[in-house]
Amino acid sequence: ALGIVLGGFYALGILIKSIIQRGAGGDQSGLDDFLFGNAAALSSGDVILMAVVTGVSLLLVTLFYRQFFVSSFDETFAESLGIRSQVFHYLLMVLLAFAIVVALQAVGAVLVSAMLIIPPATAYLLTDRLHKMLILSVTIGVVSAVGGAFLSFLSTGLPTGPFMIVSSAALFLLA
Repeated sequence: ALGIVLGGFYALGILIKSIIQRGAGGDQSGLDDFLFGNAAALSSGDVILMAVVTGVSLLLVTLFYRQFFVSSFDETFAESLGIRSQVFHYLLMVLLAFAIVVALQAVGAVLVSAMLIIPPATAYLLTDRLHKMLILSVTIGVVSAVGGAFLSFLSTGLPTGPFMIVSSAALFLLA
């Protein structure tokens, strides 16, 4: 179902984008940057915002690791321990939303889901312990991002976002 919805709406979006870009000034709409990202256009403010969101997320996950862990796997057990699992569920969703929003400019709306899925899926192949999986996911994501940025730097005009995903997918295949 996800493949059908993603594929169908992606195709529809590309068609609408093509129609918009045929109009006068359509190329100036910034749709390409929104869909596919433009890491080269990141300002220092964007990088600072990414660092703040990353730091806050890291701090909250570190401080409330046990609560996130228990409430993610068994809400009833978490409630019996006095952990308000709904609060931690919504906090995790807010952190995820912030991560998606700050990543949009770098990798684009289309590829941000791949950067959220492939590194943890790779880490899942390598370990069965959650704390190790978190550390591996972050490491794989950072290596993919740096590797993708480096590969796109090697040639003029190649987008960074897709190279990040290709790097991530290559690490997944290696795992």
